[in-house]
Amino acid sequence: MKHVVTFGSPFVSCGGEKILEELGLDERHVHCVMMMHRDIVPRAFSCNYPDFVALILKLLNGSFHARLLVSTKTSLRTFTYQSALHVTWNHLYPPGPEVTWQVWFSDHIPKHTFFTWVNVRHRLETRDRMRQWGLDIPASYVLCANCAESRENLFFQCSFSSSVWQHFINRVNLHPPQSFEAILECLARPSTDQHITLICRLFYQASMYSIWKERNARLHSSVARPPDVIISDIEDTIKLKLDPLSRTNRYITSSHVTALLGTWLSPF
Repeated sequence: MKHVVTFGSPFVSCGGEKILEELGLDERHVHCVMMMHRDIVPRAFSCNYPDFVALILKLLNGSFHARLLVSTKTSLRTFTYQSALHVTWNHLYPPGPEVTWQVWFSDHIPKHTFFTWVNVRHRLETRDRMRQWGLDIPASYVLCANCAESRENLFFQCSFSSSVWQHFINRVNLHPPQSFEAILECLARPSTDQHITLICRLFYQASMYSIWKERNARLHSSVARPPDVIISDIEDTIKLKLDPLSRTNRYITSSHVTALLGTWLSPF
């Protein structure tokens, strides 16, 4: 029998036993009970649960606790709700690596930020992942014929993506390690200068976004651009982002300190 999941309290408080009786099933066929916190009584259900439902709730999550609710007519057994959906989701889909500053920092570019969040959680549909799913597709890499497509090669180990990445890190005299995870760790604090830190995070995200965009363009439309054109587009994008930021109070500095936009223009 396939799993039947009901949201909220209708199953447990509105005749759950009757449904099983009409189907000719007993309590052993109940797979799970899932409850959401936005029911009529948030985080508590003032229902007189059947014993088998109470047992399921206790086995499902230790954060469900039986309590007595005294009223003028009767005592009702209630169960407080604490993140049932959160527990269920984490059981079905174990959480990936924690996403911290790499995505959520001040003055980011939203579309680059969202893409980076997906990428850090390893959710891009790269060919190596699709082949693991059983899809019959070639492992070849449209940006570089000498290696297979994977997250590591895309960002930034193949010759194509490396040429884009190296252009920017060389300009700011940054020497991060090669692996994807190690680059994230390195960029947690790439410089003591807050302007350089912001610029590094911007071109890091912009580089990944632009490389993935180029990969899709070659895959779906056979339109190819060389690394120099991609680098130029990234530089223009960051320049347009920094120009208004350099006029805000947060980035207005004293005369002897280089302004935010000046920090970008000096090496680029």
